Amino acid sequence: GEFVIQNREFFLFPTYLHQNRESLIPSVLLDYELSLSSEPHDGKIHLKFFARVVDEIKVTHPSLLEKLKGQHIWEDSLLKSRFEWGNERALMLVLLRVYELPEEIKIPMKQSYGGCKSWVTLEKELLIPEGLKPALSDTEFFQKRNDLLKKILR
Repeated sequence: GEFVIQNREFFLFPTYLHQNRESLIPSVLLDYELSLSSEPHDGKIHLKFFARVVDEIKVTHPSLLEKLKGQHIWEDSLLKSRFEWGNERALMLVLLRVYELPEEIKIPMKQSYGGCKSWVTLEKELLIPEGLKPALSDTEFFQKRNDLLKKILR
């Protein structure tokens, strides 16, 4: 199937199972290890971030993958294999505006939340809290977005 964005706004669900070192660029490996070492073991999901989809762009030519370097954490070999997977040779580039929650939200982990999923439907809908703090300032975000769009839309 094709990757489909089910919601334009969502909480970022932390995962500790679906990454491996070989898929990541060397500059993020320390952050990855720190993330693994801070995995909570209290039977709860700790939500810390919220995101909004700003743009979604189908990348249909492999030469564009080179232009995306520095904008993601993935090794070239992973992107190439994902690009070539399935019937359609393409990747979906999704630009997110990410916000830090004013306070971490903890919800019970359910078996239905596990597994390899792009989207997890929570048992109980969560309200978007007030006081979201943008991960990047407006100026920083829109400059990065515009620079990226110029690179890939040329």
